[in-house]
Amino acid sequence: MNHFLCNTPLRPIKKPTKNKVDSTSKAFFAHLKSKPSSLTRSLSPKLNLTSKGISSTSILLDKDYNTILSAALDQPKFSIAQSLVEKAIKLLRKGSSPELAWECYRDLTHRSAQKYISREQYKQLIKLFNHSKSSNEQALEYILTLVEDMKQLGYQVGRKEKLLMMRLLGQTGKIEAMESIFEDLNKDQLLVMTTDLATAQKPFNTMLTSYQLHIKKLGANVAAKKSMNVYGEMLDFNLQPAESTTRLLMENIRSADYSDDMVENVWNWVWTKIGMNVGDKTKELNPMIYKEMVMYFASAGRPEYAIEINDIMVKKKIPRTLRMMTALIHKVGRAGNIERSMALFNEMIDVDGLQPNLVTFNALIDVYAHKKPVADVEGAHKMYDMLNASGLKPDSVTFGTLIDMHAKNGDLVNVQKLYKSMVKERDIKPSPHTFSSLIECFTKLHDNESVMELLVLLKKWALFGAPKAREVYNLMFKGLVQEDYIPEAIKLLDYMTKNLIHLEPRTFTPLLSYYAKRGDTVNTHKVASMMSQANIKPNSYTYAALMESYAKAGDIEGTENIFNLSKTKYRPNTYAYNALLYVYTKQNEMEKVLDTYKRMSKAYVPANEFTYGILMNFYSRRKDVKAVEALMNTMQTNNITPKTVCWTILMQSYFESGRSEDGRNILKRMIDAGVEPSLVSWGVLIKGCIDSKELKFAESVLQEAIERAETTYKVEQHMMLRDKDFITNRSYEKTIPDTIEDILNKNRKPIKKGPMLSPHLFTPIIEAYIDNIDFDKAKELASNMLNLSVPVSIPAYTVLMKLFNSESRFDVVERLWNALHRRDEFKDTVIEGVDALLPKIPLPKQSYDYSNLLVLDNTDDENSIDADPLQEQTSSFALSIYLDSLMNQNRYDKIEALWNELTQENYRFDEQNWNRYIYSLVENNELDKACKIAYKELLEEQIGVEKSKQSKNQIIKTIRKRDDIYITNEHPLHTRTCIIFAHAFQITGADYMEDQRLRTAVIKKIENYVQEQQRKDSLTKEK
Repeated sequence: MNHFLCNTPLRPIKKPTKNKVDSTSKAFFAHLKSKPSSLTRSLSPKLNLTSKGISSTSILLDKDYNTILSAALDQPKFSIAQSLVEKAIKLLRKGSSPELAWECYRDLTHRSAQKYISREQYKQLIKLFNHSKSSNEQALEYILTLVEDMKQLGYQVGRKEKLLMMRLLGQTGKIEAMESIFEDLNKDQLLVMTTDLATAQKPFNTMLTSYQLHIKKLGANVAAKKSMNVYGEMLDFNLQPAESTTRLLMENIRSADYSDDMVENVWNWVWTKIGMNVGDKTKELNPMIYKEMVMYFASAGRPEYAIEINDIMVKKKIPRTLRMMTALIHKVGRAGNIERSMALFNEMIDVDGLQPNLVTFNALIDVYAHKKPVADVEGAHKMYDMLNASGLKPDSVTFGTLIDMHAKNGDLVNVQKLYKSMVKERDIKPSPHTFSSLIECFTKLHDNESVMELLVLLKKWALFGAPKAREVYNLMFKGLVQEDYIPEAIKLLDYMTKNLIHLEPRTFTPLLSYYAKRGDTVNTHKVASMMSQANIKPNSYTYAALMESYAKAGDIEGTENIFNLSKTKYRPNTYAYNALLYVYTKQNEMEKVLDTYKRMSKAYVPANEFTYGILMNFYSRRKDVKAVEALMNTMQTNNITPKTVCWTILMQSYFESGRSEDGRNILKRMIDAGVEPSLVSWGVLIKGCIDSKELKFAESVLQEAIERAETTYKVEQHMMLRDKDFITNRSYEKTIPDTIEDILNKNRKPIKKGPMLSPHLFTPIIEAYIDNIDFDKAKELASNMLNLSVPVSIPAYTVLMKLFNSESRFDVVERLWNALHRRDEFKDTVIEGVDALLPKIPLPKQSYDYSNLLVLDNTDDENSIDADPLQEQTSSFALSIYLDSLMNQNRYDKIEALWNELTQENYRFDEQNWNRYIYSLVENNELDKACKIAYKELLEEQIGVEKSKQSKNQIIKTIRKRDDIYITNEHPLHTRTCIIFAHAFQITGADYMEDQRLRTAVIKKIENYVQEQQRKDSLTKEK
């Protein structure tokens, strides 16, 4: 092996015999005397050599003799080792294959000749292998072997060698090993041991570079935190990081997510490094870190932190840049502090001597255009005038912002003026979103003619390189649907079809979704027909939307038909089976639910969280808690993460089965699992606690829900101000960045205006206070609800009616009823002067069903519970409370007049209303009328008598709790009504009868009474 190193092949060295030793030693000593070498110099100076061997004047022990002999024998190994090392070094310097150089070293190690290599030679080998053409992995293997051999020989591994190891370990992703060497350097005080800044920074830069290189492996947040720690250590060592190092740090930080937790971590770190050193003149940091942190916090939507650092820069007299100031002005203004934003603008000009550019003016225009609650039109135009006065030319961003501002206000004059200036005077082509803003303006003004004119213009522009017409049309169509301008959206779709604008399935998606989610099968089919007329083939989403519409309408046959039709073209997926399960569960078809789930399993279609949620809902309604728990466990066994709906269904199952402690514990289990409770979750928990007589705990739950909602809202507000492209560090150079709020606006997404809370969190507790006759507490909680800007729903409104009725404030109840029933005539949206603790009560705008946990997909947002529009008919719950208040005042004439009025309006009374009306008649000594109405409206079908004529006021069965299949249709004649009838009929022992027996006796009396009256009437007619 390695025969190229010698002219003759190497032969194995045989161990000399004892006889040969003497002759060898003589020759050896003769050689040493004639030609001294390093070996002779290393021997004891007292050793005298003669031609005969060792002189008699020296005493040479046997061990010395053996040492000399060993050295003599090692001389060839030393030469070979040196030869191999020199050959390896020569090969590496020439840039030849490092594998051949390594073979030289391997040959050396096979001969166990490492001890003949000096420390300097090892250092040279490490350096050369590091710079060789080997891969990082191979070079690391070489160097680790060399370092290990050095340690075995007792050589110290120096700082340079360790740095080389760190670099290779970092490049190959062995982060922990790299960090271990870094810590060793620190422990050995070798981390910073030079005055040369570049050399001193090497270990730190190596760490930062390695974190960036392996950011996916580490996780962006972990990499960012590690980078901050390393950079902080540099500062602690009083090392002034170079700009490239600071840039590397910021890139690593920006690569992390911009969650509030991450931003807070960055702020806490930067404050300890920058903020706490304001007065420390011994530690001056590179100005770049200040500027970069201002840009970071501005981009992260935290201008308050950016301002803090800006103020430190002012105190330290650190120069500020135009880009930094523009970002600060923009984000401070968008956060609502326009006064400070303008102060920064003036500072920039007067103090820093910086002249604003187009991006700066666009930022200021954007600030005024997005002022809350309404845009500052005057301020925006003032900035526009300053822009023009400065000699700068506005661009598409300038005009787009101004046009959108006026479009939202429906200001057609200014929209047209700006559009003319942009297109005709400046020759600037509108963006798709500008067209969308124009359409929004015309639509709000119901100016369909202008909409059509704009569409014609857009089609012409498309021929001259303007934005693609299809893209603009799709954006406008989506916006119209989301803004609920459905007729206008259909007209636009019709125009696109007639003008041969290339349509595609996704064009129809917003309208399909709109109707499907409302269970509107007729209009969903119409949209599908429009697709067919436009020669657009339905895709899998089209069939899914059709199935969804039928499923939500509760139409089993329709859902099955679409499923079978879709099956001929597409393999049924999870969503298709979920639609079947949904409609079967909705209609309580137990056998079909089980059969569909079996078919789904046999077809190897995987179940998802919504599949399990539907099944859990199915069993929950049957009070089968074990089945609900089993499904929850199966999900987790199958590595499917339970979402909020599944947890909430389990919670509700526990409460409805009397397991209140288990129900309460679900909240903690949810949060521990990283699942955020929804408004429905909080509502179920509060209602469950109230039903379990745990009012105090319900109060604490409500308080926690409020605090979490406020925290969430703050986080979301921060998010609204964040840049869409957060990672980039080039923002504000050529244009202002889009914020998350801008993106939501452009895509017509709703934006919260306050903490997301719902009235159903408050109403159970308010009712509990009413039942406890604690009216002041009920009012205080209702007032708190209104102060938190919680929208008033119909149930919340009726609870307030119940509150005042219980307090015998019948005048207030009447005011609330009249305002609700005559809302079209009622000019105000708020009822004022009601009560000292409740001075204002807003009229309800929406209804809700907070108990619906039957969810088909993730678009059924369980937090969007206040979405249903009010029914045309005034709430029957409100009517019942108003009737109670009138009965409490013995105003029977008013009850009769009200009933006749509502009958003329074709009001659909529910059984609660009928029972109260009948009760009032009996109480007013109108037994005859009461019996006839009770018999006709409530009893006729119950006792098996067929009606000869359908009543136009058909009774609605109202169940005042979540749908439960085991709630039997309680007899429509309520117990309270039976009691007053029993007293009127003077039924003996009625006060001691159980409900069922009492009801039977009363019904028999009513039936006999009516039949007797009918017999008398017949006799009268015959006469």
